[in-house]
Amino acid sequence: NPYDFAAYNNLGNANKKLGKSKLAIKYYLKALKIVPNRAEPYANLGTVYFEDGNLDKSEKYLTIALKINPNYVTAKANIEVLYRRRGDSYRFKGLDEKAVDYYKKLLELNPNSIDSYYGLGLIFDKNHDIDKAQKCYKKAMAINPNSAEILSASVSNLMQSCDYEQLSNYGVKFDNLSYKDQPALLSVARTMNEEVNLKVAQAKALEMEKIALPNIFKSYQAKRSDSRKISKAWPFRLKIGYLSCDFYNHATSHLIQGIFSGHNRSNFEVFTYSYGIDDKSSY
Repeated sequence: NPYDFAAYNNLGNANKKLGKSKLAIKYYLKALKIVPNRAEPYANLGTVYFEDGNLDKSEKYLTIALKINPNYVTAKANIEVLYRRRGDSYRFKGLDEKAVDYYKKLLELNPNSIDSYYGLGLIFDKNHDIDKAQKCYKKAMAINPNSAEILSASVSNLMQSCDYEQLSNYGVKFDNLSYKDQPALLSVARTMNEEVNLKVAQAKALEMEKIALPNIFKSYQAKRSDSRKISKAWPFRLKIGYLSCDFYNHATSHLIQGIFSGHNRSNFEVFTYSYGIDDKSSY
């Protein structure tokens, strides 16, 4: 039966599971030619295009699916993920207006979207709208009071606004976080306790080590638990890159020079990358 809607839709599903996205798309489109007002093929097309990284077409087809069936749970869940992905992507690129649009779209679908409130808070913070940022962080923490990431952003925001009354409350919660959950730079800004700052830095270093070491030594199949033993078998100098928008006549450049000069050049290659202004100074 060349007009069997279910058969074409199932062929699309089967090819999607096999990772054959082009064939899956072909069969979903054939299903839609037979029955153009069914939500399932549109939702499936949205999923395939999302997995292929084509977010424009994914959004297009998921939107159509939800117009046909606003209660389609799978399509709604997928477009929420898409809105969050696009909001975060635009925020990372500095396209704040587009990011805000997608975070707001996500909130229309899910008023309890922590990611939206957090993303909006970061954008408001970046643009020095401290009050709006704090409101967003509070809404996010009301939904998930145990998020170390959101709490840290809120504490940083309160420090900028000199809101010591609220800071005394949130600050206690921040100080009770595990060392690995405290942002190292925020810890330095909050306390002059060198022992605490060292423990936070060490906890962060251990986290990074778990991520970096398997990749650095994969080809050498290093299976040692002691990093000092690993360093003895080091076949090359480790490359370290510093990325900043403050590499000009700025306080950061003045203060960080000691770090650059402290690296042992026999073990490390050091690079700096500036994405800030060029003031033609020696910095």
